[in-house]
Amino acid sequence: MLMEIDCNSYSNDKNMEELKLSVIIPVYNVEKYIDKCIESVLMQTEEAFEVILVDDGSTDSSGEKCDAYARQDKRIKVIHKENGGLMSAWMCGLKNANCEYIVFVDSDDWIGSHMLEKMWETREKYDDIDMVICQFCHVDRDVMVKENFLLSAGYYDSKKIKEDLFPIFLNAGGFQERAIPISRCGKLIKRSLIVNNLKYCNLNVSYQEDLSIIFPAILDCKAMALLDENDCEYFYRKTSFSILHSYNAKMYEQIGVVYFNLKKVCIDKKHTEFEKQIKADYLAAMVQCYKNELMNPLGFGEIKRKIDKITCDEDLKISIREIEWRDYRKLNVLIIVCLEHWNGFTRNIVTFFLYILKQNRIKKLKRTCKYS
Repeated sequence: MLMEIDCNSYSNDKNMEELKLSVIIPVYNVEKYIDKCIESVLMQTEEAFEVILVDDGSTDSSGEKCDAYARQDKRIKVIHKENGGLMSAWMCGLKNANCEYIVFVDSDDWIGSHMLEKMWETREKYDDIDMVICQFCHVDRDVMVKENFLLSAGYYDSKKIKEDLFPIFLNAGGFQERAIPISRCGKLIKRSLIVNNLKYCNLNVSYQEDLSIIFPAILDCKAMALLDENDCEYFYRKTSFSILHSYNAKMYEQIGVVYFNLKKVCIDKKHTEFEKQIKADYLAAMVQCYKNELMNPLGFGEIKRKIDKITCDEDLKISIREIEWRDYRKLNVLIIVCLEHWNGFTRNIVTFFLYILKQNRIKKLKRTCKYS
């Protein structure tokens, strides 16, 4: 059940009136990374903001670190709550935000020192703007890779959003190829856009959960802007070791929930042009679901049972027929062929081979993690 949020429930405190935006940081067991995250926010060249740290029932020292920062900086508010998952944490932060514009930062990431200033300057330059999106960088240990947007930097009114963004929003032809990052992070978002679309979110979903809020929010945008493509301002920490703990036992069911809600969004908002893109994105999600099952700790018998279930999915069958996927990477093509054409015996052989490869990779990562 979603918490109720009053879109107009801002504080009348004089200090609150001076604030421009709220930075919401959900926190859970990130004692190794939380200092860099919070300090990157406090070192911003823009100073008129509040920080809401939501400790989602951390069992390490993350909560204590949040309290220590709050004692040092009056802009910080800390909320301690029982563990409810990432979505429940950022919703809690949203409920307690005092500003009309929101920025989300995940607690194992960090941001460039000018990010908030650049976002706010852009918002003030275009009075009707609902969202500002900055450039993304993925960081895996010492390797930093910039995410390429398929849209040019600049201002997009409702006409340009419809003409330039919508045709490639969810899928631009490749495997999970989207025009812009679908993450709620790295964006300055008008609070009402989030509040008015919370009905499409489900607290039980952890796969592609940001898709459930960002997709309808952008459909409601009157205008948006993409910051200069030469600047990377949001740094997303992506560690190879996360594969060791990333199996999602409920991923298949969660995918069904997410894509049911995407279809409902299109019906409610009268956007029929996304039907094919949703099918392409659903196909990619089911390929990821197959890969996820290769990490099932219950062994190959359970993997086989759950993959057999995936092959019976009617929406998957339709997506395979209607989407051009043969130019995807070879592994993804192999999985789709495996799900579509092959009989159970052949599928089991291929799946077992991929399962052994995955297990060997996990063992190698464990050894690397142990001795690094």
